[in-house]
Amino acid sequence: SIEVFTSHPREVAEETIELLNGFLDQLSELCTKTATSWGKGDYRSKFSRLVEGFTTFHETLKTLDSIMHWSGNPESNAVLKPMEAELLAYLQGLLGAQQQVDGALSRRLLEVDLPVHFRRWRADTIPQLVRMRDS
Repeated sequence: SIEVFTSHPREVAEETIELLNGFLDQLSELCTKTATSWGKGDYRSKFSRLVEGFTTFHETLKTLDSIMHWSGNPESNAVLKPMEAELLAYLQGLLGAQQQVDGALSRRLLEVDLPVHFRRWRADTIPQLVRMRDS
């Protein structure tokens, strides 16, 4: 026999918020692996995986915003809009460094800037999302 379980989208969204810290850890690890592969044969594949991770994270935030009906809420806009803008700015910086073949800038973004940023999100931003979820 087959058992089918269903969940309300809000329940899935609430659980997803709890998983964001782990996802940020994975992105941080991908940053480190990508940085250490600069100039090696597997750099492009690792860089592509990282960009996919950024895209997935961004899509997750947009989906959470939609399901949790945060749009238009001043508190959520104060949390989500800067987070999205920062994510986009870092992605643009990485892509710019990639186009300029600037290994030093790429490695600094990947090894220092992004992991520091992700730690700040873990410490400040994700807890704000949890509070918004619980309110």
